[in-house]
This record gives sequence, C-alpha cells and structure tokens, in this order.
Amino acid sequence: MAKEKEEEVKKIETEDPQHQFQKNFLSSQKELRDSLMMIGDELHALLAQSKSTSEKTHEILQEKEESLLEALSSLKEGLTQLIEEEKSQASAFKELGFPLVELKDSFERFGDKLSEAAKEERERMEELLEKVTELSEREGRVEERMEDQLNSTLKLIENFLALEKEQNEKIEEISRNFIQSHREITTFLEEERKRREEEKEKERKRAAREENDRGVAHYYRRNFKAARRSFEESISLDPELVEGYNNLALALTELNQMEEARENFKKAIELKPDFSEAYNNLGLLHYRGKDYGVAVEYFQEALKRSDSIAEAYVNLGNAQYQLERFEDATQSWEKALEIDPGNEEAKRALNLLKTNPK
Repeated sequence: MAKEKEEEVKKIETEDPQHQFQKNFLSSQKELRDSLMMIGDELHALLAQSKSTSEKTHEILQEKEESLLEALSSLKEGLTQLIEEEKSQASAFKELGFPLVELKDSFERFGDKLSEAAKEERERMEELLEKVTELSEREGRVEERMEDQLNSTLKLIENFLALEKEQNEKIEEISRNFIQSHREITTFLEEERKRREEEKEKERKRAAREENDRGVAHYYRRNFKAARRSFEESISLDPELVEGYNNLALALTELNQMEEARENFKKAIELKPDFSEAYNNLGLLHYRGKDYGVAVEYFQEALKRSDSIAEAYVNLGNAQYQLERFEDATQSWEKALEIDPGNEEAKRALNLLKTNPK
C-alpha cells in the first residue's frame, strides 16, 4: 500500500506543471551559477597569467575572450529557451497563479545584469589587453634600444680589438727589430772581442817569440843565466811555446840543473809529440850523464820522427861507440855523412875508429 502511495506521489510530481517548472528553473539557475563561477575563475586565472607573461598574453586573452563570448551566448540561449518554455506553459501557470511576469522580469533583469557584468569584464579585459599591448610595444622598443646598444658595444669592441691587434703588430715589429739589432750588436761585440783577443794573443805570442830570441842570443854568448830568464819569460807569455821549453832545458843543462832540464824537455815533447829536437836533446842529457843506453833510445826516437837530422845520427853513433857497438856506430856516422857530407864531427869519429880499431 505504501508503495502505491509513493508511486502516486511521483506521478503527481511528474504531471504537476508548476513543480516541473520550478525544478527546471532551479536546475537552470544552478547551471547558470556554475557557468558564472567558472567564467569568474577563468577571468581570475587569465588576470594572473597576464601579470606573469608578456609574450603570450595577447593570444591567451583572445582565446579567453572567445570562451567568454561563447559562454554568454550559451547563457542567452538558455534564457531564451526558458522564456519560450514560459510562454508555452503560460496558460497552465495562470490557473495556478504563478507570478510568471515577475519571474520573466527577474530573468530579464538578471540577464541584463549578467550582460552588464560581462560587458564590464570585457571592457576590463580590453583595457588589460591594451596595457599588455603597450607593455609589449615598450618591451619591443626596449629590446630595439638594447639591440642598438649591443651593436654599438660590439662595434666598439671590434674597433678596440682591431686597434689592439694593430698595436700588437707594431710591438711585435719593434720587438723583432730590437732583437735583430741586439743580435747584430751582440755579434759585432763578440767579433770585436774575439778580434781584440786574437790581436792580444798575437801580441803576446810575438812578445814571447821576441823574448825567446833574446834568450837564444844570450845562450850563444854563453850567458846562460840571462838566457834562462829570457826563456822563462817567453813561456810565461806563451805557455804553449814549445821552443821556449826546449831552449830553457838547454840553458838549464849548461847550468848543470839536469833534473829541471829533463822536465822541460819532456814538457816540450808533451806539447809537440813529434818534436824530434827535444828527443835528441834528451839523449844528449843522458849521454852527459853517461847513461848511454837511455841516450841511444832517445836518439832513435828523434830519428823516428825525422830521419834527416845528421846531428842525431852523430849523437847516436857516439852513444853506440861508448857501448862498444862499433859496427852500429860506424853505420850511424856514415848515415850522418850521407845527409851532411861536410859534417866534421862524423868524419873525425870515423877516422878515429879507423886508426884505433877496437
């Protein structure tokens, strides 16, 4: 029974025009509020986005403007549909005494207010769009000025770099010229230094030879002490003067300073290993000391380096004679005469050996 009453109530509610209109009106009102709230949220979101961007604002406003216009159009269509439904059901509501005229006026006023609000919002959006456009133009001008300034700065930097490059090239050229000049001056000074040293060396050696010649003159005058001083001075001026050491040794031999004489002969040989005269003089030194065997060795060494010295053959023959090597002595003296046929000492030695054969 309860179920039948419930179905009857639902049937009455379905068939009751006033109840149905109220239901439709409330539903439309809710949809309208939801649409307005959604539009308001979108406008607020749009306003927030317009403050955070400058390049995409124009496009966003255009898109939202179209959305707003579509929403307003839909709202007007809904109102028009409600009014049409009102007209179609006017007769039914007259019996019920429903204030349709007031409701219509209310809807119209509501629609006017909504249109006015939408108009004001659109004007605000247009004003905002103008400001955004102006801001974009300002930004464009600022960008142009910045670009001009940047181009000017880049041009200034290019000029500076070109000037710096030119200066660096000039500095490098000056540096190269300076280095070249420095090298030429250094080369000239080095050559001049060498030239002066060579001249000084030549002068020193010339003075050494002059002093050696002076010592030779003292030696032949048998002034052996003066000769020694001159020879010592000569090798002091030129430590590589071989003749000076040899002549000093000869003077020391005459002064009976045999050990010093031997050292100077050896010094001469050390400086000039092929100096046969020094070997011959060393042989004479040992001959005077009656060391005939060593003397023979030095005479032979002298002849190895120069076999055309008649004096060395004479000295070798004398040492061989003292060693009673008479045949060797004869050959040595004869060799001396082959080199120097007028050698009197070799002749005397041979004559002596013939008259007093051993």
